[in-house]
Amino acid sequence: METDITHMATKYSRKTGRPQKFDKEVFLKKLDEYLASRQDEPEIVRDRRGSKVVHLKVNLPTIPDFCEFLGITRVTLYNWKDWDEKKENLKTVKNKKEDIAMKRERKKIVEYAFEKILNEQYTRLINRGLAGEYNPTIAKLILTNNHGMKEKADITSGDKPIPLLDYVATRNNNSNKQD
Repeated sequence: METDITHMATKYSRKTGRPQKFDKEVFLKKLDEYLASRQDEPEIVRDRRGSKVVHLKVNLPTIPDFCEFLGITRVTLYNWKDWDEKKENLKTVKNKKEDIAMKRERKKIVEYAFEKILNEQYTRLINRGLAGEYNPTIAKLILTNNHGMKEKADITSGDKPIPLLDYVATRNNNSNKQD
């Protein structure tokens, strides 16, 4: 029994097998289908007292969920997105020019898909977060981690008086005394 497990481990540790197929039209159609299917839906739930309450069922689009929708792994999608022509081993590619051109186009399409999903996510988090329809803590967490937003605080003064403001305040006080 151990030999079967060892055989399987070595079998899957090598880069073997056919590459994933990629069809531009199908991919873009699936992207549109995915975004259309990930709309928030109102649902009726009961609160603690048994009263019916309309609650928003959030269907925020995400990259891992899109991968599941496509039937591929996240690793595959990120490999397509992060493919680098400079790292391509041209000696092993049979049809070099066609293969490179196909991979360039695939990279652009996958980057477009990432942007479209993240833009939809960003817009909904901002709009629905401000409207109070989304949990503000979760909206803030996703915006911070996925969209580069941060909370900014003024740490320049370090709770000490700012010299320019001190000068202006002193000057104003002196001019008021002279009047």
